[in-house]
Amino acid sequence: MYQSLLNKTLVWLTTLFLGLQAQMAFLPISADYANFSNNDSTAYVEFYLSFYQGNLQYRQTEDSLYAQFRTELSITQNGDSIYQNYHLYKSLARDTSELKLFSQYNDIFKTVLKPGTYQARLKLYDILAKRTGEYELTVFVPRIGEGLSLSSIQLCSSIKKAGGPRGLFVKNGMTVMPNAQNRFDPMHPMLYYYVELYNLKNMPGYNIQYNILSMDGDTVKNGPLRNRKVINNNQVEIDGFNTMALPAGIYNLVVDVKGADGNSATRIKKKFSVTKYKKRKKVKTAGDNALPEMSQIFVAMSEDELRDEYKKARYYATAEDDALYEQLEGADALRTFLTRLWQRIDKQNNVPPGQSRLQFLQRVEEANARFTRGGKPGWKSDFGRVLIVYGKPDEIDRFDSNSSGKPYQIWKYNQIQGGVIFVFVDRNGFGRYELIHSTHRKELQNPYWENEINNNSGNNYFGN
Repeated sequence: MYQSLLNKTLVWLTTLFLGLQAQMAFLPISADYANFSNNDSTAYVEFYLSFYQGNLQYRQTEDSLYAQFRTELSITQNGDSIYQNYHLYKSLARDTSELKLFSQYNDIFKTVLKPGTYQARLKLYDILAKRTGEYELTVFVPRIGEGLSLSSIQLCSSIKKAGGPRGLFVKNGMTVMPNAQNRFDPMHPMLYYYVELYNLKNMPGYNIQYNILSMDGDTVKNGPLRNRKVINNNQVEIDGFNTMALPAGIYNLVVDVKGADGNSATRIKKKFSVTKYKKRKKVKTAGDNALPEMSQIFVAMSEDELRDEYKKARYYATAEDDALYEQLEGADALRTFLTRLWQRIDKQNNVPPGQSRLQFLQRVEEANARFTRGGKPGWKSDFGRVLIVYGKPDEIDRFDSNSSGKPYQIWKYNQIQGGVIFVFVDRNGFGRYELIHSTHRKELQNPYWENEINNNSGNNYFGN
């Protein structure tokens, strides 16, 4: 009985471990699709896949960081394979400062399908990390009728005039960037939509309007009613609005089209969601009443000086800070923004007002004095960034160049996360050190970093 219980326990632990491994190896992605008219018997269908850059694993080459990934689409109908395709990509960055965790990568697959219902599976495979993400869709392809008709609504993060006739996301002279998440938030507040109208030749014009409905069917927002002339048998309509005017929730975007002859009408709808970040409730104290909305320190600074300070202070900023900063106009808005930013950082650090900014300025000055090389200011270097964010290291191990390796340094911080290291290498021997590895949870991690400093290691970046 004891042996049986032990065996069951071992099986349970093994299953749990494998399950945790599978969860850790899962790569989160989003996917969507849209149907458009092609001919009398088929539809042109686009499939969209998106994910965040921060979910990829990057490794170091001699002059850059890189990630490699593969996207795939497979379509089946009643168990039979209908379509398969894949794309291979390589993402490059000069250094860690160019890696943006919340920068969204998008891909698109284009195919032609007959009307019907299909199952689509989109995959993302991180080649270096050996992590996979999958997304399954039930795809309904309708038949376009002979009368006034609409395509699917394609939700987009941006729509702008294309620079040329070709491009992965170019359509009808516009670069149409999809939002496969169908979700909008303070970092991505603008909802744009793209829709195609068909079979217009027998009417002099039409009216088009979008409306936002709650999931209960109540009208939350009415878009402007637009009167259009018919120029071609098929035409494109685009529009957009700022979703931050809506409460957080799930909605339907409804597009209504009515012919000017009064005899034809059609509508299409698309579900989307709005997410807003909750603000912490502020508990007022006597000290809070003394905090100014705009610090006198910033009053004497020009707009260029204010923006320059935020470029450096961005190492401390959140994604929400970046999103808000991009919307600011004028020096006074920047002064208030920076005042509140440093007030928040002081509270996080539990220090008197102004101390965090003073420490920051001292670190920037030291970074510029010690690490400026070849016209690149020290605060922009990897050495400078780590110094500004984490302060002076507790220890520095320096390894000079020799016949078997490149110069490198290991910075040690004993009080962070139980002890972390940062490894910098001078690839070309000109004193320009770059971060290639750290044990800090939020920094670049490269288990093969020792190969990077070994001149005889060859190209072993894939761990083969």
